[in-house]
Amino acid sequence: MQTTQPLTQEELAFLKKFQGDSKSSVIMAFIVGAIIALIGTILLIFVWDQVALFARFAIAGFLIIGSLAVRAAIKKYFKNKTEEEHPSHGQMKQVYSGVLSHTEVIKQEYVRYHFNGFTVDAWIAAPNTGHPKPHFSYVPITEQFATMTNVHVTLSVTQLEPGINVVIGIHYDQQYYTESQQPMDVEDKKKLLKSGRNSAGCFIYGAAFCFILFNVVSKFNFNTFLVTLVLFVIPALFCIRHLYRTAGKNVQADGYKFIIKTIITEKLNQRIPSSDNDRHYHYLRLGSGWLTEVTGAKSYKSKCNPGDEIVLEYEVRKSGGKGTLLEIRNA
Repeated sequence: MQTTQPLTQEELAFLKKFQGDSKSSVIMAFIVGAIIALIGTILLIFVWDQVALFARFAIAGFLIIGSLAVRAAIKKYFKNKTEEEHPSHGQMKQVYSGVLSHTEVIKQEYVRYHFNGFTVDAWIAAPNTGHPKPHFSYVPITEQFATMTNVHVTLSVTQLEPGINVVIGIHYDQQYYTESQQPMDVEDKKKLLKSGRNSAGCFIYGAAFCFILFNVVSKFNFNTFLVTLVLFVIPALFCIRHLYRTAGKNVQADGYKFIIKTIITEKLNQRIPSSDNDRHYHYLRLGSGWLTEVTGAKSYKSKCNPGDEIVLEYEVRKSGGKGTLLEIRNA
């Protein structure tokens, strides 16, 4: 059965994340581009005469890449604004209901839902991959997708743009979802501290690489040393200090965690190609109807399948929302 219904406010808010690149990714592209261009400008002014030809090419690369990123972000921002004002979905959705027999992934891109008597093709809008065909990153590749089958399902689909329909809601008749809170124990707090250390490590390696690279090619010129110290080392130290202080407060505070008991209705594994290392993302659709990322969960087991009952534990943020995923286990 198929009906046409207006989109709810919650669904419209959800779609804003996938209307072109999300607003946050466009802003981030602008900020990163501006920072790269600024670094290139500072290096051009202060160390151009002291570095070798190779380093000059690197400085020119900073300027060109940063400027192009800023230009692309501004262009994409205005394009997204136009799409928001005149969306192709017309604030309407198609709702399909029936017994779901099976699903299949087409071209490693979108999913074909097979109901008794009809099929529906739609992209899965995952939290991290965002728009199915993004502007600032590679197109995500769906490596695995599985669902509960032989159950009654209500599937809501809308048009993101011509030729691209996305799933904005799906309800399985056998799904359930309960949520409660309880105090965190010592092991939970250790997991939060470890998460902060991992984030700090990224800043350390990145800052150290840039600092060493420019000082080596400049043969440890004093001006280059001062500039790279200000541009790379000092900001990294401030970021690391903030991460450790935040993690330390979480360990010392009487924090709470969410305890979620639910059933897995869908399982999605995606890969985003890149020039160096591909990124892999793992998602589970819970009884709440929303996809939840479980990529970083050390206790996540690939054998978790649709129909399994599981328990998830999340840090409770000060805002009241869900923070770090602490654990996922079978119920």
